[in-house]
Amino acid sequence: MCFWYISIMTRLRILSDDDFNKLYRIPKLLEKDRNYVFELDEYDNNHLNTLNSIESKISYILQLGYFRVSQYFFTFTFNEVQDDVQFILNTYFPQHTSLLSKVSNRTRYSNRNSIFNKYKINAYSNQFEIKLLKHLKILIKQSALPKYLFDSIINYCHQHQVLRP
Repeated sequence: MCFWYISIMTRLRILSDDDFNKLYRIPKLLEKDRNYVFELDEYDNNHLNTLNSIESKISYILQLGYFRVSQYFFTFTFNEVQDDVQFILNTYFPQHTSLLSKVSNRTRYSNRNSIFNKYKINAYSNQFEIKLLKHLKILIKQSALPKYLFDSIINYCHQHQVLRP
């Protein structure tokens, strides 16, 4: 006699939809917040002067603003963030009226690295992951609650100025 066991694994749900969206979705900005979120300083203006295309400049300003709000980087098209693009165009490039083309990955990563440098943030790496896992081994002795461990990971990344995974 042969018995087949079917195990159905359910996903562990640690974050609510709202919590997940706050961490990993492009922020939805209110009109009143855009002035602050997309404000540029001398560092930003110097970086913008090194960029050739309007698309690269707008991409930088968008990444910078979203990073300020969420401490994370997002991949997006200009179409997906149309209201924010329009605000940036009206504020910084009012003379520009043509349609925008896609930004290359190289430009996106270059802009991202500039923001890393500005805020002295490091990318998540294998070396950091080893340190994080050692830290988690200590934490799990205190509590094995998934939400506690998740929050601790986020906090540990923030304390060590590493972009969260």
